[in-house]
Amino acid sequence: ADFVSFNAAYSKASLEKFYENLTTKFQSHPPLDFKNVKEGDRALMSYYFENIRLPDGFRVSATTVPFHSKNIRALQYHLVEYADTGVSFYKTVNAHDYALKTMINSGKAELVIFNCPINKPWNIALAKADSLIRQHQCKYQILKDESVLVPELDFNIVKENAAGNKPLPHDYKLVEERIKLKLSAPKEGGPLEVSARFNTPKNYIMNGNVLYFIRETGKAKPYCVIYLRNPEILKTVNGKK
Repeated sequence: ADFVSFNAAYSKASLEKFYENLTTKFQSHPPLDFKNVKEGDRALMSYYFENIRLPDGFRVSATTVPFHSKNIRALQYHLVEYADTGVSFYKTVNAHDYALKTMINSGKAELVIFNCPINKPWNIALAKADSLIRQHQCKYQILKDESVLVPELDFNIVKENAAGNKPLPHDYKLVEERIKLKLSAPKEGGPLEVSARFNTPKNYIMNGNVLYFIRETGKAKPYCVIYLRNPEILKTVNGKK
């Protein structure tokens, strides 16, 4: 993960210094240019970028999956025998709530993906997800003929508030938040087909309200939380959601 921030009086020199720091991490980042902000105005900018390369066992699904009345691309996790991929699956007895946890960034952080079938606020969904993965009795060994399907993420969100749009905290004249997050599966191996042993494919499909959170290993609070409740922010692939 990479995070850079700017919290200072706006000036040409300070912006150039910030941009220099930004492009050392993101060489292709376009030049910064903000309107309605003048010398001396207070500005707050925070940029967060992460490209998560998922471990072996994840593949692009052979077919799309339903998500809130749309068919979307999904990533499919399937058991990798005799290999420690750092992936754990948890589910309740009725299997309505389930979560997938995987270590990322060489074990420095963990990504948790949680399926919340009931429409709950994000903070309640986060508490439910964290509680589930702490219950050892809820840890479930995925069988050879089972898999877990999660929505594929690849999106960029920019939230910019300039003077005149709405009141900003602490007399800031500009607040910009930029988030770029991508989940990608290994290229090797190609797509996995679902099991033919069952009349209905035995998959755990995360197509309720899907919560993603990332936190440093050993830390209680996540540094990134995304709560997906509609398909509009999902990337369009070949004209289909």
